[in-house]
Amino acid sequence: MIKLPLLFLATLGICLPSFYIFNLVLGSKLKFGQLVVLLLYAVCLTAVICASLAPVAFFFMICSSGYHFMVLLHVAIMALAGLVGLKGVVKGLQFLSEKTGMKGTENIFRVWLFLYAIVGAQMSWILRPFIGAPNMPFQIFRPIGGNFFTAILKTLWQLLQP
Repeated sequence: MIKLPLLFLATLGICLPSFYIFNLVLGSKLKFGQLVVLLLYAVCLTAVICASLAPVAFFFMICSSGYHFMVLLHVAIMALAGLVGLKGVVKGLQFLSEKTGMKGTENIFRVWLFLYAIVGAQMSWILRPFIGAPNMPFQIFRPIGGNFFTAILKTLWQLLQP
């Protein structure tokens, strides 16, 4: 219950300054407070989407005994929820751009989105485990090492092995 909000807010805290500076350098008239509210909206929307998909994850937890499948299912749920949340930001930026007469702000966001996704993915790795591994003792946090992307590739590989 604590890790997911921590994941969202830590990722936002790391990436928000770069988004604000990108906006300033490229001539956007959006204020820092407007960007904060818009990105907090994305975090809230992402959390609501995650919560709405919790019964789906629970269903598969009951039906499936595959740890690797469950990890990838949760990654897919988080990715989908994140995309929906950030799509809301694009719409908000389009609206604010039209109101302020600044075009192109949503394009800045699309570039920044890549940074946000990478930082969020790695932050989820740092805060792991979200799903306990059946062959490991219970831990709140695991030692830092490795990265999200190689772990997902290994998990996918193990899932596809006969």
